[in-house]
Amino acid sequence: MSTTQQKFAARRVAPALVLGFVLLGLGASTAQAQGKTTLRWKLNPGETLAYAMEQTTVTSGQDPTGREVKRTISLILDMTWTIKSVAPSGVATLTQTIDRVRIGVTTPGSKISADSKELGDGESLFGPIFKILVGAEFVSKMNPRGELSEIKLSDKLLANLNASNDGGGPKGQFSEEGLKNMLTQMVTPLPEAGVTVGETWTRKLQIPTDVAGQTRGIEQIFTYKGPETGTPNLDAIDFTAKMEPLKVDPSLALVYKKEETSGRIDFNNASGRIAKSNTSEIVEVSRTMQGKELPQKVEITRILTLSKDKSP
Repeated sequence: MSTTQQKFAARRVAPALVLGFVLLGLGASTAQAQGKTTLRWKLNPGETLAYAMEQTTVTSGQDPTGREVKRTISLILDMTWTIKSVAPSGVATLTQTIDRVRIGVTTPGSKISADSKELGDGESLFGPIFKILVGAEFVSKMNPRGELSEIKLSDKLLANLNASNDGGGPKGQFSEEGLKNMLTQMVTPLPEAGVTVGETWTRKLQIPTDVAGQTRGIEQIFTYKGPETGTPNLDAIDFTAKMEPLKVDPSLALVYKKEETSGRIDFNNASGRIAKSNTSEIVEVSRTMQGKELPQKVEITRILTLSKDKSP
């Protein structure tokens, strides 16, 4: 991998990191009522929760010569939740802080890695990414059903985003407004009432894309699976998503063939927070270059684990 290619790869990692951490906002407590399970957040003032999110992105396909190409990006993101207060209504005020980022990029004949704990935000290959994300804070309010409001990005994050943002202008996916939209919309909504095993609920959204001013519809489908077999205090929720096709610029000669999202969330019934989640995304496209149709595939897996739960 040339120096230019390494810098390009590093530059493309930042959006994946920002997108990945929003999945941390998932958790619930349960209560039984008339044979149904009611899912609700249960956070306490002064609590500190530590989550580790590991994301692997594998991009594969062909170049115009027919040669198979493959790139793997691995990300490990450590984040701390600090619960500042909880109102009588159950609405919590919390701060999420990115503490540490580890990155690895593997291509044919090349493998590079970096750890923000060792390199800081200096002049290393991934220094600009570490400078943007490490220490960044997000303050918000969250109600018992997991709905976020009053989201505020730290001054440091805003300044760094403004200095390096190429995310589609003031309403692009990685602008201030775009990040707030993602944080609000991608947190799992809990059902309004109690649910039985196999019962589903949905949410329809309009989310920003990388193209300035463009949004796309998404329908999220959640299914309550009941208590995890052999694992005390955990309830499971499966989820899938259906997305409207992107409005692709015809000059790009790009066709979306497949786009799927699925996963499972495990909730700790006693403490009212996520214990672990797994997410899988698959995107298959075909693009035409030099008169040839070239298939490409992107596979993303995310594993989120509660690594530390410290009560006041």
